[in-house]
Amino acid sequence: IKKIWYIMSVFNFNLEIMAPECTIPDLGYKTKWMFVMALPLAALSIFAVVYVFQLCRKVLSGRRKKLHSHASLLIATYLVLFYYLYLYVTRTVLDVFNCAPTDPDDGNTYLSVHFERCDLPDGIHMTLLPLAIPALIVYVCGYPILMFTLL
Repeated sequence: IKKIWYIMSVFNFNLEIMAPECTIPDLGYKTKWMFVMALPLAALSIFAVVYVFQLCRKVLSGRRKKLHSHASLLIATYLVLFYYLYLYVTRTVLDVFNCAPTDPDDGNTYLSVHFERCDLPDGIHMTLLPLAIPALIVYVCGYPILMFTLL
């Protein structure tokens, strides 16, 4: 059985392959959360810069046809990149909503990823909650809807 588990470990994919706390150990949870939420936007920005650069290169070389032929490749590459980021981003978004009581129960709920009460006005939960709701709509729900629409 150990041999089978060892062979099957080839298919094991670590969701925290891009975990920023490994590179910067003193990183706070709010900063880590913001960093993870910014990953898809940063990738989109890089692809937008590449798109504009390619467009300018084509225009400056005197080309008048097929100026946007590189767009489909960039869009497809971005969608595949987001496919790999999706589980990590989704888990990070949903972590903000994961408040649970302690055992034994003291009457409060605590954020599961960072031991802090969820009802603190300036706490991590209340700070990230207004940001997590749009992230939930755009990232967690929006990407599958987009893929369903495109495919």
